[in-house]
Amino acid sequence: MKPNSLHFTALAFLLISGILVSGCRKTTIHIYNFSLTGDTLTGHAIQFVPDKSIAGNSSFFWDFGDGSTSTLPSPTHTYQKYGSFFVSLMINNDTVHTIENYITIYKDPVYTSQLAGTWTFHYYYTNASPKPPYHTRYFIGDIALKITYINMVTILIGSDTFTYFNPNSPSSTIMFSHNFGSTLNYGVFSYDTMVHNMYYYHTWHVSAGSGEAKDEYYYP
Repeated sequence: MKPNSLHFTALAFLLISGILVSGCRKTTIHIYNFSLTGDTLTGHAIQFVPDKSIAGNSSFFWDFGDGSTSTLPSPTHTYQKYGSFFVSLMINNDTVHTIENYITIYKDPVYTSQLAGTWTFHYYYTNASPKPPYHTRYFIGDIALKITYINMVTILIGSDTFTYFNPNSPSSTIMFSHNFGSTLNYGVFSYDTMVHNMYYYHTWHVSAGSGEAKDEYYYP
């Protein structure tokens, strides 16, 4: 039931000090001689800021790699398509210097807010063993799972925080993940924005030599 990278050619060192926030690259990614501030998502404004060491140069020419350019010292640009873009900054003072690199823009998961509410999933338990019968799967019954919208890249399933992690998928599916403590204990949630199907699974390692177990939830 449904409820309501930059390729660097200047004589300088590349320094990345950006951080991951809410499952996507956000806030400030610092590259020697200029930085990017904002959500690197389609439809979101990103500010390109030169370092103070070069801010006093007489002219700037930015090429954002998608056919757009700017001569402002600290321009703001919005990408309409996702993918990797070759960005360059040409500085003209007494000599001309060019700084170049790639920036990756991700799809904006605009459908995330539609996930909020309590949904009835079909719940299966699967045990995959390295010994016969190797794979057993049981239908447990229908179960209600509550999904809480936090922001466009963060949801709660129950009390567990899931973050958006497949931003460049060419399909209509958006995905979120949660680490329950190790690479052998994790959850993945996917939502098809075209047909509104949802699938959530939680996989964990049982014990050495015993394979893994998985809880699977399907809607509808």
